[in-house]
Amino acid sequence: MSTITLAKELVKIIKSGDMDYARDYYSSWCKDVQWSRYEATEIILTCRLFEVDPSGFGAQIAPPAKSDGHIAYDWRDSE
Repeated sequence: MSTITLAKELVKIIKSGDMDYARDYYSSWCKDVQWSRYEATEIILTCRLFEVDPSGFGAQIAPPAKSDGHIAYDWRDSE
């Protein structure tokens, strides 16, 4: 099953308000899933509506990588 399908189903279950079932579903189907940034955001926003900790569903968004301020260009002279 794709992570998109798993995330949509998990969000639907959380929205139903049945947190026991949501935790069981996560434990059974999603435990080792690495959510994409979009999937994690959807889970986090849904959890906030119900005042539930999204980290219990593996939904964490990594902070963007820090830039050192330098821009690197890959120049290839085709002539």
